[in-house]
Amino acid sequence: MRSASHEPRVDRRCIRGRRLFYCKPKGCSKSASKKVPEVPKFTYREIDISFRQCAYPSAAEILKLSEQINLPPSQIKAEFSKRRHSYRERHHLPKDTLIHPCSMPLFQALVTFVHSQQAILKSAVLFVSVATLWWTHLLRMGGQSITEQIYE
Repeated sequence: MRSASHEPRVDRRCIRGRRLFYCKPKGCSKSASKKVPEVPKFTYREIDISFRQCAYPSAAEILKLSEQINLPPSQIKAEFSKRRHSYRERHHLPKDTLIHPCSMPLFQALVTFVHSQQAILKSAVLFVSVATLWWTHLLRMGGQSITEQIYE
């Protein structure tokens, strides 16, 4: 017997040879897994800015933020805790790692910018030194004109 008695009305289009994966019944149009309702994610710009400055706010900072956003201080502490936790997970840090402003993205962007400026400065210094060497070489030749030296 080809069809299993415990699975009536199974769509057989997906079965080839051995049964490698499950097929849903013909009458069932809903997916096998229920969709989980999305929890609304609130973003607070003030908390984000404050978190970039310091991941561990003082009591005065928490009170100032609670007045600006109209949230209780306990919820603001929870928001900071969530941001610290997601930062540790994103950067694969241990759970007990303290987050310093030096490890924050803004500082890393600043370091990258300064490093790129140093690279530009180094390349400019190299260019000027090569041009100076070339110019001194031209001056030593002295007797010939510059255009004759270039086209030789």
